[in-house]
Amino acid sequence: VDDIGVGNTFNEMYEKFGKPSFIEQGQIIVINYTFADNIGNSYYVAFTHSNKILVGDEYKKTKPNVITGVNFYFKENM
Repeated sequence: VDDIGVGNTFNEMYEKFGKPSFIEQGQIIVINYTFADNIGNSYYVAFTHSNKILVGDEYKKTKPNVITGVNFYFKENM
């Protein structure tokens, strides 16, 4: 998303997008940003970090503070 994605650090993400809308911390860290356009459509971006990711048929340890997943959601104004 705007040159921030898997492999970037959360610090790079914060520099680019600022303070997130909310953060969920558990086994997976999820940092969410929400945006609305001028016609009422909503956009949600969730950057995630997991300590392990599945590569092929085995789990590999990840580096701390590195984005391991990005999800994008869109909700149309009805």
